[in-house]
Amino acid sequence: MVLHKQYFIIFLLAAVSAGTISGAQTLSSDNNKERDELFLFEVKTVDEFMERFNDEANSFMRKQFQKQDKQYAVSRAELLVSLFNLDNDWVKDSTDFKDFVSQATTKKNPQYLHFNDSGWYAEAKCAFLYNGKLIEIPLILDVKTENKGAKWMICGVGGGEVLPDTIQTPWADLPVPAHNKFKYIPTTSHATNFVELTNVFCDTMDAYSYFEPEALKTASCRRLVQLILKNKIKFQYVSKLSFHFFQMPQWVFEVQQFNRGKLNSGWLIENIKKVTTAEKELEKKKMLRF
Repeated sequence: MVLHKQYFIIFLLAAVSAGTISGAQTLSSDNNKERDELFLFEVKTVDEFMERFNDEANSFMRKQFQKQDKQYAVSRAELLVSLFNLDNDWVKDSTDFKDFVSQATTKKNPQYLHFNDSGWYAEAKCAFLYNGKLIEIPLILDVKTENKGAKWMICGVGGGEVLPDTIQTPWADLPVPAHNKFKYIPTTSHATNFVELTNVFCDTMDAYSYFEPEALKTASCRRLVQLILKNKIKFQYVSKLSFHFFQMPQWVFEVQQFNRGKLNSGWLIENIKKVTTAEKELEKKKMLRF
């Protein structure tokens, strides 16, 4: 693969010059070199998003420059700029944008993201077959660590507007199996669009293995679990996936996927919000539907 680091530098310089943000360079796919460039700069997974956010020494991008014996001279601030969806008009001359990058990269207290830490969530908009029709139910999942291992667990359920408000069978009378440590959603599931949910949502589902206790107290979650156990609703697929980060002090931001023929593509920051500690908790409760 032929690497042209100057593409990335020019792209970043255009983004940060004069305090404005410009659209990232668009490359055609007429030859292998340009396809290789697109593949290199695309943020292909959320895991890669985190490693670029942290500017990790073993990141995919750094390894590719090393492989081609090219000097890597991109600052972390420049990397963070490249992780925003630069097609967004709000980014231009945004004070919040500049404050966010500055806070994340300050030498006194730099901010990093950690996969196994709490404070970040996957939002999976799921298609279910219910009464012969496809309905959309958003699920919120987070990573839980226990016994030196980690797994995804469902911590929030939407869909209150499409599921019935009343369930005839009392919750306590449903045959919910005991917790089974061998049943879990692997931490790699986000990379496969949570296809594992096909096996999770069955009429013998162990709800306590896949749902967090606080989520199981909510009405929307209980309705979904009961309908699944009664085999009245069937999971089909995840139609859209996004991620919400609460790890960084004073900030909440969302990461979405943008598939396009630009260097600025893949999993990118779509929006940020500066919040107080109290406001952050309210944002979290709103997202979790608690």
